[in-house]
Amino acid sequence: MTDLAALQIIPADAARALAPEQKRFNTLIRQIEQSRKTLAAWRDNIALYAQAHAQVHEPLHQELQAEQRRWAFALDAVLARKGWTRAERETLSELICDAVGELLEADVDDAELKRLFAKHADVDFDTERTEALRAIKNLAELATGLNLGEDEDIASEEELLQRMQQRMQEHLQAGDAEAEAKASRRRKSAAQQRREADAQRATQSVREVFRKLASALHPDRETEAEQRSAAHDQDRADAASQPGVSKQ
Repeated sequence: MTDLAALQIIPADAARALAPEQKRFNTLIRQIEQSRKTLAAWRDNIALYAQAHAQVHEPLHQELQAEQRRWAFALDAVLARKGWTRAERETLSELICDAVGELLEADVDDAELKRLFAKHADVDFDTERTEALRAIKNLAELATGLNLGEDEDIASEEELLQRMQQRMQEHLQAGDAEAEAKASRRRKSAAQQRREADAQRATQSVREVFRKLASALHPDRETEAEQRSAAHDQDRADAASQPGVSKQ
């Protein structure tokens, strides 16, 4: 029994039915177990698939490309004959360009195919490819809002995809950094507010203590008339002894 199977709910009493939630839980456990088995089977067969691809599929693909290449040149030879209407010539030229363009995507260094493409297209293959990449880049920038750089630096769709993934990663990292900076500013602001509040409370405390001391030492706080009079006389004497203070 696997770990997932051990998690299934089994009623203690065989005559007692499971609740709907318990049945759903058991169903999900079985689905997870089946998905694990499928994933394990895929992993076990990856090597076998790669071997079969190299031995069977790749030779067939190369043979197909070779036949497609011969077919493109055969169409070009047929098109050289007389009797075709203008519409038929345009259709055949489009077929040749489509076939040759697909072949050049796999092998961009085939000079003969490039000459054949240029013969039947309005522009050469490299120019058309550059324009197509530029159009894809512009659409990608419009869709993502990213700046993908200069057009001349992108030589293939793979490079364009890699650049887009890199810029998206940079954009996400910049967003994370900005969010962290904002959070830091908020934390700093909160700390600053706490410091200001503490300083305000400290100032209020000092003022309160000062008021209490001033109230306690004020002459009017004396209980006896003689003591209040003596205190006033002492205050006047202290004030008169200070320079620049007029006597009253």
